[in-house]
Amino acid sequence: TKFNASIKTYNRLKGFYEALYLVFTDGWAIYYMLYFIFGALGLFYHPFYFFFCLTYLVVRSEVLINVLKAIYEPKKQIVLTLLLMIVVSYFFTLYSYTRLYEDFNSTLTNSCYSIWSCLVVTIDQTYKTGGGIGGDLPAPYTAQTST
Repeated sequence: TKFNASIKTYNRLKGFYEALYLVFTDGWAIYYMLYFIFGALGLFYHPFYFFFCLTYLVVRSEVLINVLKAIYEPKKQIVLTLLLMIVVSYFFTLYSYTRLYEDFNSTLTNSCYSIWSCLVVTIDQTYKTGGGIGGDLPAPYTAQTST
């Protein structure tokens, strides 16, 4: 009888742990638990936590899911493209560090004190300004006005 009671307890616990395993390995169950947790935090603690509720728009829209798939599925190609961009920027940085050192430091104050800092400034300024990194460097000549 004691043995049968322990087998029944084991079977109940086994069923409970199997149910927990199924719940915590199901993506939708985890999503709705997080949705509930963040909703409760937003309601009782701070409205900032309602940000997670905006994911509902993505989850329910087929178009937005396809947009996310278009970014996620070719992730290897996107990462390799980013790496190629960094390599090309590094080549330009090496040229800039050896040939345009004074221009970098005169326009962007003390921005090119090492190759690494020059690379960071090159990547940063290339995508910030309208003319690329050349938009921040001094003009190689001044245009003469005709009289």
